[in-house]
Amino acid sequence: MYKRIIAFPLIRTLISAVAGLCAYGAWAYLANIGHGESLAWRAAVTQGSYSFVITLLLTSLIEYLFSRLQDTSRRRRFLLSTLPICALLYVSSWLVNYFAGTPNILLTILPGLIMSTVFIMSYVGSLLRMEV
Repeated sequence: MYKRIIAFPLIRTLISAVAGLCAYGAWAYLANIGHGESLAWRAAVTQGSYSFVITLLLTSLIEYLFSRLQDTSRRRRFLLSTLPICALLYVSSWLVNYFAGTPNILLTILPGLIMSTVFIMSYVGSLLRMEV
């Protein structure tokens, strides 16, 4: 059953997006509770919503890049499907939280950046494995 579920890109992205919303929203709340509950909730809603949307967008972009790079080597395909996505993630995470007024931006986004980098690499790796 699991293999049937992950065969659909939309289902893969939705499951990942909901997980991001819950996990990173909760982390942002905890990272900012020292600045008051109101700011903590603003950070949680900002980061949770952003995580949901960015996961949907980035996994769609990964799927697109991966499919367009079929004529390149596996290594090149991996790099060109991960590096631009990671760069976009890092810059957009900082900007969204900066404009939302998040007090501890680095503390708020660092766990997400680490986990998202691992997620992106794993996602592309799984696409490569599904091809074989």
